[in-house]
Amino acid sequence: MVPPIPGAELGITSDGFFELEERPQRVAVIGSGYISIELAGIFAALGSKTTLLLRGEAALKEFDAMIGQATLKIFRETGVDVVTNARRDRSSAMPMARSSSTLRDDRRLRPFDCVLWAIGRSRR
Repeated sequence: MVPPIPGAELGITSDGFFELEERPQRVAVIGSGYISIELAGIFAALGSKTTLLLRGEAALKEFDAMIGQATLKIFRETGVDVVTNARRDRSSAMPMARSSSTLRDDRRLRPFDCVLWAIGRSRR
């Protein structure tokens, strides 16, 4: 899914990951499930400066809490930026190219070359 916020269509989903023709230098992965964790790890391992944006405090909420906590600890130790409570201001643009965006609590996100939405799939 891509959320109904201005500029969200500039991002990609996990399907778009496989269509990338080159590795983005700076990537934001938005989501807390196993797809977002997996793809953030792949981007980081390939050398992209990776930021994982979580709406709440935890990742992998469908699993044992210890697994999510350990995953975020490993990500932080290996250079992945983990941003928790990342609720975006609906009026802000996507953090792509040369523009940055602001979270509801006034934290600023730097620009990214790629934003990947991993927030779930719509049921058809």
